[in-house]
Amino acid sequence: MPGDNDFEAGIPISYARYHPEMVAAARSIVGNHAVAEEIAQESWLRWWRSSRTALSSAFLRRIVSNAAIDWIRSSRSEAERLSMPQLVGGNAPDPEQVAIDRETVARVQVALSKLPPRSRKVFLLRRVDGLTYGEIGRQMGLSGGRVCQLFKEAVLEIGDILDEDDA
Repeated sequence: MPGDNDFEAGIPISYARYHPEMVAAARSIVGNHAVAEEIAQESWLRWWRSSRTALSSAFLRRIVSNAAIDWIRSSRSEAERLSMPQLVGGNAPDPEQVAIDRETVARVQVALSKLPPRSRKVFLLRRVDGLTYGEIGRQMGLSGGRVCQLFKEAVLEIGDILDEDDA
């Protein structure tokens, strides 16, 4: 199909059609709009470079999901690599930073304890366990949309609680 002008002429139209759906799918996994945009573009290119199988929402969603999961894995690995020199090299972390980090963790724990139980569980499953909204929904018997809503509410409540502490 690489030389098929009719096929290639429809690519920009198809991209415009599927792009918002790809970004939304990626964002639901990675939780960051800018990263979701990159994943959507990368996913489109993966499809374009592939055998150019028939284009469908389900196929693109699968490519986006795989790319988003790959991004999460690589970012976790990168974070682990960046933290390793401190542990392996024997360089002790700055005592002041350790104290600040401990205080921040304690403040977040207090904020988490103030959340309703279901919101707290959604927040922890998403941020600590790294589950997607769909996975959390299946585990808790909720829709992905409801899980997303509970997560956003939890984030806002935690931010409000932490802001109250600063005031």
